Amino acid sequence: MVIVRRPGIVLWALLGLLALLRPSLSFLTPLGRRAALSAALAPLAMSSAAMAEEEAPKKKKERPPEALMAEGYPSKAVPLNGRWSIVFGKKLNGKPVYKKDGEKMFLMSNECGQFQIDSVAKASCDGFGVKKDLGQWEQCPA
Repeated sequence: MVIVRRPGIVLWALLGLLALLRPSLSFLTPLGRRAALSAALAPLAMSSAAMAEEEAPKKKKERPPEALMAEGYPSKAVPLNGRWSIVFGKKLNGKPVYKKDGEKMFLMSNECGQFQIDSVAKASCDGFGVKKDLGQWEQCPA
């Protein structure tokens, strides 16, 4: 099924085609070769444009970053600064899970809609570090 966005073009093409079939109509002037050809090919051009629009590839989803760099955490006892790499194939709550390079810590999205850090990749809201609404990280008692 072809969807026509400009019905005036279809009318113009039909009138041009009608002029080719019955050139003695008084309300149309005789068409030249170019106009007759364009009138005959206009429906084909419109249908191919509509088909190309329907077959256009869909935009790909934006992929999450493969690695994150964390900086600015003052404590050296818990090494949160550094590179966090994505764990391929692992998602919690529809978001990717990241693992701290060289450590056994995971950065993930929990069931409460916040980011958290824990030693196990889990969705429950009890990680040892939870990012609150204002962008501040809060250390939770474990």
